[in-house]
Amino acid sequence: MLPASRISTVSQNIQSCAYPNPNSGALGVLANNWTANYPGNTGFTHYDHFDIRGDYNATSRDLIDARFSWRLLPLTVPALPGSGPARTEHCAGIESYDIALRV
Repeated sequence: MLPASRISTVSQNIQSCAYPNPNSGALGVLANNWTANYPGNTGFTHYDHFDIRGDYNATSRDLIDARFSWRLLPLTVPALPGSGPARTEHCAGIESYDIALRV
């Protein structure tokens, strides 16, 4: 195990903001010490998120699928200048056409 004195202060501050403390098990136990994700105010446990998905069957052989995901992780680390909320957006679209050969 790495002594706490070998970990930089900046890293310790980031870790204290990004990851919640253990909430289960005996003191000092390094495994099986997290039982549930409870509401909190760290960037790890508090965020906004939504997904949208749509499917459309244009014909029996032409299928269209689209989705969009959005997430705001309000993680600001006081010890890290320039840190702030992280926003991610993902979108994807698929069009599938079934070609049947007739012999």
